Amino acid sequence: PPPGQRRPYSAPPPKAAATAPARMENPRPKSAAPEPSSTDAPRSDLEAWLLELDGGKGVFLQYKEALLTEFDGDLQMIREVRVSASGPLVQSIDPVFWNSIGCKLAGHKVVFAKAIAKLCGA
Repeated sequence: PPPGQRRPYSAPPPKAAATAPARMENPRPKSAAPEPSSTDAPRSDLEAWLLELDGGKGVFLQYKEALLTEFDGDLQMIREVRVSASGPLVQSIDPVFWNSIGCKLAGHKVVFAKAIAKLCGA
């Protein structure tokens, strides 16, 4: 392209498969629940924890994707954002946590800070 103009984005070519996938002889019916995998455990633990925060209403589920992305949905990693066991509750949490999950509401920060303190055994 001429100077000052951007070249249009073009997706990279798809990777060729080494071999064609084997066809399943007895596929599971579509109505069957998906089989749990080891990667589902953090997701379900995280979801259960988020639901506990508001008695099952689901308000805190809005943070689920960010917590999965930023902390792999790992409650142990979330525990580590608590930087102090003393002082104001919300300030005991690393400010990077609030930014990384997009939490701006003071009430949500208080609930998260209490829940994280509880995760830490406080």
